[in-house]
Amino acid sequence: MRLIAAVDLVSRKEMVAHSDNLPNCCQWALKRAHETGRPIKIVTVRPGDRVARVIAEATRYGIRHVHAGVPIDVKKLKRAL
Repeated sequence: MRLIAAVDLVSRKEMVAHSDNLPNCCQWALKRAHETGRPIKIVTVRPGDRVARVIAEATRYGIRHVHAGVPIDVKKLKRAL
């Protein structure tokens, strides 16, 4: 089973995250991208993984698939959730 989350990287040390199913994460990410103007990353994590894989990115122009995104540390993601 995988965890899917939308992550707003406010700064290097601060992030805001929303965990739900993929359509709801995409909807939250688009809303957040319109509010902040920053790109929002949609990540997936499997149990036992140390890094989260970026699968998509939402901007105010829409959502695009990412083939090789920046990995996000799971410990930081857990603190944000």
